[in-house]
Amino acid sequence: AKGPRTIADVMNADETRALGLPVILEAVIILVGNTHMQPCLPAAGDAARAERTAVFNTAILERALNSNDLLFLASPLTGGGFQLNRFDQMFLLAQQRKHKDPAAFVCDRLIARNEGMVRDGKALRTAEENLAYLRERYADFQRRLPILQQLGIA
Repeated sequence: AKGPRTIADVMNADETRALGLPVILEAVIILVGNTHMQPCLPAAGDAARAERTAVFNTAILERALNSNDLLFLASPLTGGGFQLNRFDQMFLLAQQRKHKDPAAFVCDRLIARNEGMVRDGKALRTAEENLAYLRERYADFQRRLPILQQLGIA
């Protein structure tokens, strides 16, 4: 929750110092296995990786305007992919473009492509229904945004 930390940082933290290395390593293995924690690359090279992954990720985000076929963005910190659904990709693109209302941005793009949305197995018929649904999805996205920021994706 506090952002990137080394194993040494965790071992020396007041909250975990008494646990010892075997317990901390076991916790790290479990957290990584459950995708609650990601190992990161060395800090040297972060800037260069950030430039390259930003170009790659922007291409993926642009593609999300027309397609649902690419669901992973690259993290310059981990060197790995992070799964993000199409709506979240489009919300992230809207934020990059500094749109005041990302949900409306996504709604407008989907309506322009004549793409309807479904909620609980029922087609949403009006623009107002679609926008209300996207506002809920955007609220969920905002809760995940700090993770994207910590991974260097957003």
